[in-house]
Amino acid sequence: MLKAIFQSLGDTEKIASPRKIASPENCPQKTAPKRLPPRNCAEKIARASRTGRAIRLHHRQDGLVWRGHWETAFARQDGQETIMRQFLVGIGQKVFAALSEQDRASSTRQSMQPHDYPRLESGDSIYAIGDIHGRRDCLKAVHARIDEDRRNRVPNTTMEIYVGDYVDRGPESAGVIDLLIDRARYCHCVFLKGNHEQIFADVLEGTMDIAAWRDVGGLETIYSYRVDPRRIAADPQLAPTLFREAVPQSHKDFLAALQPMTAIAGYLFVHAGLRPGVALERQNPLDLMWIREEFTLSDANFGAVVIHGHTPATEPECLHNRVNLDTGAYATGRLSFCRIDSEGLCVETVVV
Repeated sequence: MLKAIFQSLGDTEKIASPRKIASPENCPQKTAPKRLPPRNCAEKIARASRTGRAIRLHHRQDGLVWRGHWETAFARQDGQETIMRQFLVGIGQKVFAALSEQDRASSTRQSMQPHDYPRLESGDSIYAIGDIHGRRDCLKAVHARIDEDRRNRVPNTTMEIYVGDYVDRGPESAGVIDLLIDRARYCHCVFLKGNHEQIFADVLEGTMDIAAWRDVGGLETIYSYRVDPRRIAADPQLAPTLFREAVPQSHKDFLAALQPMTAIAGYLFVHAGLRPGVALERQNPLDLMWIREEFTLSDANFGAVVIHGHTPATEPECLHNRVNLDTGAYATGRLSFCRIDSEGLCVETVVV
């Protein structure tokens, strides 16, 4: 069945559940970097909130788990913005490390039996990978785990589907795209378009303001391509030219070839989700990349199980109508994927 699908293909930040805002009572203390006047974590977060940013933490067992991401960024000196982001990402990593040893296992398989998910024909397998966001180290770990899983199984026909958001926020966006391009040379891969790839493409075309991109993690992508952000700050009008020069043609071709969604054997793979009550052929392309609560809070039957990312959660969410694979890899070091085969669907989270 997958062979026929391959031939046809060849022819052709908010979390759904309520999240707790960090406060002096539930935030760990930490010494401030020298360039940040506030003396403790609570003061830093209060300061960030006053500038339109918010860090969200979620209680779980004996520790805290990173549950969200920055909504906007400081429109101030590059150095101060970078330090602030690195510090708060560090908080996410620290509180995640406070979890029990069982939760810190290098890789945990979860067999999803509560729902009767569609099964593939014997010998076929699909691996779907969640939001990577510049974490090349996490992606390499997932590739190693998938390769190990395939070696331990009978020879079969496999496909890898990536749900988008390869760039921004994490430190190695350029490296992630390099790794994906290389992966596609010897694995059958389908790459979907996330909202961050659309933003990146818009910046390259000069149709999106650089300052707006910085607000959603673009600064890290700038660094990954070895572009000096001070040159952009000095003359924002040069941004499109600078990026066209810095981004290799292979990466531009990769962005141009991304697909909005793909449907296979009772599953629909998309970055963000679908708008309930709208036929598949009438879905707005922007919704496929950007929709959140209208989709995640819906109990609608979409005609297929939707495999998606975009909305970060502490664990993969497996519901009757959708499976969310976004576990905030850029901040937590947890990259999730699922395998679909003749036994159904199971998810796994690899921790780096």
